[in-house]
Amino acid sequence: MAAKPLVGASAVPVKLPLAYYYGLPQSDDNPKLFKRLLSRLAVAATSRLAEDIDVKSAGMLIDTGGVPVGARVTAHYDFVAHIVSEFSVNVIVVLGSERINSEMQKRFAGQTTSVGETITVVGLDKSGGVMERDEAFMQSVRESAIREYFFGDAKMTLSPFTQQVDFAAVSIWRINEAPSTTSADSGGITYDEGETHMDMLEKAEPSMVMQNCVLAVAYASVHDTPDTIHDANVMGFVYVADVDEKRRRLRILAPVSARLGDRPLLWGSWPEHMVNLLI
Repeated sequence: MAAKPLVGASAVPVKLPLAYYYGLPQSDDNPKLFKRLLSRLAVAATSRLAEDIDVKSAGMLIDTGGVPVGARVTAHYDFVAHIVSEFSVNVIVVLGSERINSEMQKRFAGQTTSVGETITVVGLDKSGGVMERDEAFMQSVRESAIREYFFGDAKMTLSPFTQQVDFAAVSIWRINEAPSTTSADSGGITYDEGETHMDMLEKAEPSMVMQNCVLAVAYASVHDTPDTIHDANVMGFVYVADVDEKRRRLRILAPVSARLGDRPLLWGSWPEHMVNLLI
């Protein structure tokens, strides 16, 4: 989740992109972590708006992602409500679904934002000829975006760096899915500051499972607590090109030639493993 695009090649340079790494395929895989990161993003984004009166008056456009059908739908309605609350959203646009539009109308009828504005729900039809994108297509788009992040595109070529790193020189934290009893809770999840971090992150040792994975570089110190690490925004991403368990070394592809040992790395199950970028 990001307040600005975080791809590598861009015709317009992006200054200070603000991004947080969730690292799981679905928002309800760990509702507690997803909501926590949404709240962190909201605080940071609204703070930046407060510093610029012109940007604040222009407002903010938030893409919430799709709402699925079936047993998971209630949790996703709860995520939308959380976004509306945290970002003080005053207009909700529902595209191409009468069912979701009706649910949003009922849920937000008569409600106002934290600054007293009425919340309005607007339903729009999809354009004619619109087709659903299947998972194979979306995976191809993700792989293309990752390749562009490191190497650029036809208009802008980038030169990433490869480096050999000892297992002992990196600090890697695995992002956990929530227990099944938690992820199935359709009533929504709230974060309790007194709860342990183990349902968010756990320390991980480098292994072959990480090969061809993308890891997020957290804007934190390796000496920080797990709570601080999973709350940190992202500096960028690296790609694990090879894992040599015998020599206990990783071959890492990075956008710049910085030392990885200074920053903790976040490892999630999304985006999924991809073909070797260095072939």
